[in-house]
Amino acid sequence: LDVVMCGAAIVACGNASQTEKSLELLHSTIASRLRPNVVLYGSAIGACEKVGLWSSALDLLGALEDGRLMPNVISFNSAISACAKGGQWQQALKLLASMQRRSLRCSEVSFNSAISACHKCGLWSAALDLLRSMVRRRLRPDLF
Repeated sequence: LDVVMCGAAIVACGNASQTEKSLELLHSTIASRLRPNVVLYGSAIGACEKVGLWSSALDLLGALEDGRLMPNVISFNSAISACAKGGQWQQALKLLASMQRRSLRCSEVSFNSAISACHKCGLWSAALDLLRSMVRRRLRPDLF
């Protein structure tokens, strides 16, 4: 059993909407003393994103850092998307700001997910501010 195999199993469970199984696999991997990496955590965050488990996604992002690992753009994007699906616009905007403070390159996915979170909560002004920021960065917004 190695980290790559565990990561593949976590992704497979996430794709089958078996998020609890994904999280169990992550915790089993950690308990077995295998060294989880950013990809493994990102796979679990992605599983949470698919079903909108924003709180679990944020917990995993924090656990990633507690394990002295640096979250990447993909980890953040999945967490932002989970927040959007859960209607957590404040959390989505905090994550976007955190990416920028860390000098991570916010992508179209980062902004579009944050815009989606604002849209779901009727925050048109914030959504338009994000859209303008995308244009300044020469990023292409999704058509909703």
